[in-house]
Amino acid sequence: MKKIIAIITSICLVTVTLNSQVLKPFTAENEKYGFKDETGKVIIPTIYDYVNEFADGRAVVVLKEKYGFIDKTGKKITPLKYQYAENFSNEFARVKLNDKWGFINKSGKEITSLKYDDAKSFSLAFTNVRVHDKYGFINKNGKEITEIKYNNVWGYSEGLAKIQLKDKYGYVDSTGKEVIPPIYNSIHDIKKGVALFERNKKYGFVDKTGKEVTSLYDYAEGFSEGLAKVQINYKYGFIDSTGKEVIPLKYGDAIGFSDGLSGVKSGTKWGFIDLTGKEVISPIYDAVVNYFLSGKARVRIKDKTFFIDKTGKEIQ
Repeated sequence: MKKIIAIITSICLVTVTLNSQVLKPFTAENEKYGFKDETGKVIIPTIYDYVNEFADGRAVVVLKEKYGFIDKTGKKITPLKYQYAENFSNEFARVKLNDKWGFINKSGKEITSLKYDDAKSFSLAFTNVRVHDKYGFINKNGKEITEIKYNNVWGYSEGLAKIQLKDKYGYVDSTGKEVIPPIYNSIHDIKKGVALFERNKKYGFVDKTGKEVTSLYDYAEGFSEGLAKVQINYKYGFIDSTGKEVIPLKYGDAIGFSDGLSGVKSGTKWGFIDLTGKEVISPIYDAVVNYFLSGKARVRIKDKTFFIDKTGKEIQ
């Protein structure tokens, strides 16, 4: 029994050593590629027409225009049969055969049929695939978790994927559930748990469960320093991520917060307020040319344009 345990331990140590060693591609006089270790010792001989560097313990190799994968011992984990192949990412690799895409796992098993016209690499627990001009999603088991029905899909935003169904937008989660249903004319990226949307020319914010957390406004912008600019009947103010109006909608115009201050228009003149709505620089300016950045903003009075600090003092 002790002898068996010793053999198993030895095999495990060899495997760990092989997986952890750094192998680099090199070419020989025959213009073929192989791999050397950090000491210059040839580990995998120069027999391939091209190779990629190792990723996740696997490397793409090419011979006679056929792609496949090897491990750090040089053992083939797939046949060299693919039209194209990419490095492993998050334990899976994209492969192409007969102009169709699919995925393999680290053991070389095809987890999907190679039937997709396009497929994006896994970065989370799910990714998008395309058949003809429609998109859907699969998980890491290769299962289609949505119908292949969407007109377009985008990258991830706080763990959710943006979708377009006909001319409406929403989000799906890693199970394929439409957690934010595609009912919006437009929807922005999710930031701090909420996304700005527009529906029927009204604006608001929806959270990751699909709950609309704010009133509807004639106009709104994304959050900046924790507050979002909103407008009803041409009066501007600011709300927080819960939908609470922390700065009343009373200004003729406003600029999103930057450096802790926002330019706001009272009557025909501009001044600045802080995140609590307190007026910190009186409205005496004809225009705010540039918002505050690194403690200074550019403003204009009549034909004179100049910089001010956060007290309203003119500076160079």
